[in-house]
Amino acid sequence: MSESIGPFFNCKEAADFCGYSHSYFEKMVNRFKIKRYGPSKNRFARADLEAFMACPELYATGAARKARKPITLEV
Repeated sequence: MSESIGPFFNCKEAADFCGYSHSYFEKMVNRFKIKRYGPSKNRFARADLEAFMACPELYATGAARKARKPITLEV
């Protein structure tokens, strides 16, 4: 049997849990890959939110993470 990852929060509850406004949290969810649950994909697991708050760069997408690559110049 798999381990439970709940409790689950709706978007407003998740925003309150993270200390964000509802609208800012929605932007963060779109910017970062925070896993959604439920048939409507409108629930967030507390364990995922705690992991996100501890280390948000692990959730960064290409749009959120601006990785720089060194370039080689010939002189």
